[in-house]
Amino acid sequence: RRGVKQAVSHVSFSDIGGLEKPKEILKQMLGWPTQYGKLLKNAPIKLPSGVLIYGPPGTGKTMLATAAAKEFKVNYLSVSGPELL
Repeated sequence: RRGVKQAVSHVSFSDIGGLEKPKEILKQMLGWPTQYGKLLKNAPIKLPSGVLIYGPPGTGKTMLATAAAKEFKVNYLSVSGPELL
């Protein structure tokens, strides 16, 4: 992460209208491990180490990611497809 500027989000889940299902999935994947860490640590499951959000342009992917980063106080790194190539 050297040389990468980390963005600070001012968007929260309450600012996003709709997208209830994706918000709930992000809450389960990112919020539950922080809230129920001891319980999930003893469960026989492997927790995800990252989240990849994909889809067509203009569907709210970046806004969901920035809101999730703010809500759950996790690192956020936005990479566009052409930047990978």
